[in-house]
Amino acid sequence: MKIAILKKDYDMYGGGAERYAVKACEGLAARGHDVSVLSETFNGHLFDNLRHVRVGRKIFAGFSRTTAFHREVQAALKPSEYDVSVGLSRTFPWDMLWGGGWRPVAARG
Repeated sequence: MKIAILKKDYDMYGGGAERYAVKACEGLAARGHDVSVLSETFNGHLFDNLRHVRVGRKIFAGFSRTTAFHREVQAALKPSEYDVSVGLSRTFPWDMLWGGGWRPVAARG
């Protein structure tokens, strides 16, 4: 399965959320899934089936870093390229979407 993980800061030495993202991505890759991490920053290991897609941020991209990341990840995410995308950052409007239809399957509660 081709999986896109959306995480603003991907850092194996970061806080709990960052380390969770690293462990989840490495675990999915170890199970044979093709994992792409879409992030502004990346501090981790790359494997054959774990890659980084840098999501840039424009200097004057909006009123907050989170909003800027949301806009840039929307532009970088190609629906036909992934089977599923999982948001591990505040990436409105989803936490998880299936590719092809862009229908939300899990919402923030």
